[in-house]
Amino acid sequence: MKKILPYFLPAILSLVVFCLIFQMWKVDLTLPTFNYNNDGLFSIFIIKNIINTGYYACSDKIGVPHLTEQFCLYDFPMQSDMFHMMIVKFIALFTGNPFLVANIFFIMTFMLISTTSFIALRQFGVGVLSALLVGVLYAFVPYHFVRNVWHLFLSNYALIPLSIMVALWIAQDKIGIFYVNAKQQYAVRSNKFFFISLAIAVFAAGNNIYYAYYSCVVFVFVWFLNGLRKGKFFGDQTIEVGLLCLATFLTLFYLYIPTLFYQLSHGFNPYLAGRGVAASEVFGLKIIDLFMPVSNHYLDYLANERINLDFQIDAGWERISESLGFISSVGFMFLFVWFLGRDFNHENSLISQTIKKLSFSTEEKTIISYLAKINVFILLFATVGGLVMFISLAFPTLRSHARFAIFVSFISLFLVAMIFDKIVEGKIFGKKIYAQILIIFISVLAILDQVGKVSSDTAQSKGLVEKFYSDRDFIAAIENSVPEKSMIFVLPQYGFPEDGYDDYRSVIAYAHSKNLRWSYPVVAGRESFFWQQKAVNGSLEFFLKTIKEAGFVGVYLDKEQYSGKNGTKNWMKLDAFMIKHSKAPKLVSKNKNLIFYQI
Repeated sequence: MKKILPYFLPAILSLVVFCLIFQMWKVDLTLPTFNYNNDGLFSIFIIKNIINTGYYACSDKIGVPHLTEQFCLYDFPMQSDMFHMMIVKFIALFTGNPFLVANIFFIMTFMLISTTSFIALRQFGVGVLSALLVGVLYAFVPYHFVRNVWHLFLSNYALIPLSIMVALWIAQDKIGIFYVNAKQQYAVRSNKFFFISLAIAVFAAGNNIYYAYYSCVVFVFVWFLNGLRKGKFFGDQTIEVGLLCLATFLTLFYLYIPTLFYQLSHGFNPYLAGRGVAASEVFGLKIIDLFMPVSNHYLDYLANERINLDFQIDAGWERISESLGFISSVGFMFLFVWFLGRDFNHENSLISQTIKKLSFSTEEKTIISYLAKINVFILLFATVGGLVMFISLAFPTLRSHARFAIFVSFISLFLVAMIFDKIVEGKIFGKKIYAQILIIFISVLAILDQVGKVSSDTAQSKGLVEKFYSDRDFIAAIENSVPEKSMIFVLPQYGFPEDGYDDYRSVIAYAHSKNLRWSYPVVAGRESFFWQQKAVNGSLEFFLKTIKEAGFVGVYLDKEQYSGKNGTKNWMKLDAFMIKHSKAPKLVSKNKNLIFYQI
C-alpha cells in the first residue's frame, strides 16, 4: 500500500492547485468556463452530440433538411480522439449538461497529466517529491491554459510522458523480445517493457493524431540514435520499434474505418480538412516562442514583451501555446548546452564541473544525453522550415507542428526533476529538509510564472455568464413558442466546420436546445449544405418560400455574425422583411444579439 499511495498524490495535488489558483469555489461548473466562442463551441458541439447520440459524428437534430441522410461528420474525422470521447461519454452518464461535462473533463486533464508524468519520472528513479512537483508543473504549463476548452482534447496531453518513457526504454535497450539463442536461431522471450510499450502505442492512437504521430517520430529517432551508437541499424529492437509504430498505425486505421466506408459510399468531400503545404510553415515551431513569457505574467515587463511581440507578429494560438515557462526554459538550455558541450568535456570545463557538482551517475548521464538529443531533433524536425516539411510536401493535412512544444516541455522538466533530486540528496544544498523546502518554493514560483495573473474571473467572467444566460433563456423562449421537433433555419448560413469561417457561434442554438431541429451545423460540401446555400442566395421572397415548403417554422438570426456595414445593412433589410411576414412578434435575446422570427 505504501508503494501505491504516492501515485494518488499527483492527481490530488494538481486538483488542489487548480482550485486555489482559479478560486473554483466562486465558479459555477454548470456554466461555460474560459471560453464560450470559436473552437470552444466546437468542443461543446462534440460533447452535445455524444450526450444526445452516444457518438460524436451523427445526429438527426442538426443539418436539416436531411435530403438524403442525417448529419454525419465523417468528412472531418476525429476518431483519433477516441480515448477523450470515452471519458466524455463516461462523464455524460451523470449529467446531460455539455458545459458541465466540458469543465469536468478539463479539470480531469490536470489530474491525468500530473499522474502520467509522475509514473514516467519514477520509472527512471526520480524521487517521489521531485516527481510529484514536476508532474504538477507539467500539468500547468502555458500550453494547457491556451488550449483550455478551446481545444479541449488537445488539453489532455497525458500520453506524452508515457511516450518519452517508452523512448528512453528504447534508448536503454529494454524493449527487446527477439534474440538469437545458443543455436544461433531467432527466439522470442517475455518482456514486460515491450508489452507495456505496445499498450502505450495502441493507446496513443486514441489520444489525438498529432500526439500519436509525434510519439512514433520520437521512437524512430531514438532507434536511429541506437543504430549510430552500435554501428548497425537492423539489429536489436528494430523489429520491436517497427511493431510499436505499426500498432499505432493499425489502431488509427481501425478507428478511421467508418470514415473510409462513408467516403467510399458518399464520395470524397473536398470542402473539409483541406490543408496547404504553406500551413506547416505558418503553424510550425518557433524557437523564440519557447522562451517568451505569458502575456498575463506577474512582472509587467515580461508581460509587455509577450504583448509587444504578439502585436508586431501575428502570434496566433499556436505560437502563444509554445511558451515553456522559466523553469522549463532553464532545463531546455541545460540540455542544449549538454548536447553541444559533451565533446569539450575536459576535466576543468564548466560542463565537467557542473556534472561533478551534481554527481550524476553514469546511467543518469546517459538519460540526459538522450533527452538532449531528442530535444535537438525536435527543433530540427518541427521548427519552421524543418525536416517535417519533407513529410508535409506529401501529407499537408497535419500542419500545426508548434504542438511538438509540449514534448519539449516534458523533456526539459524531466531534467529539472533530476536536478531537484540532486538538490534534495544534499549534493548542492545542506540538510535534506531545507533542500525539500527550496524545491517546493521553486516549484510554486514556477507555477506562478507559467500560469500568470489569474482568478475566478479568468475562468468565468461576468460577461461570459451574462451571455450564457441570455442565450440559454432565448433558446428556451423559442422552444416554448413552437412545437417540439420543429425545424429552425439559422442565419447567417455557413457550412461546418471550417467553411471559410470558423467562429461556430451558431452552435449555441444546438447546445442549449432540448427538442428542436436546426439547420446549423450542416456539413460543408454535402447535399443539405448546397440546398441551404441556394435558399439564402436567392431573393428574400424565394428564401422564405423555400424554407417554408421544406417544413421550417422559424428563422434564428445572430446579428454579431453580420460584420461590417454591408453585413449590418443586410440583416436590417432581412429584419424588416421577416417582421412583415412573421406569424408572431419576433423574439429578441436579453443582450439584443439573437432574434427569432416565426414563419
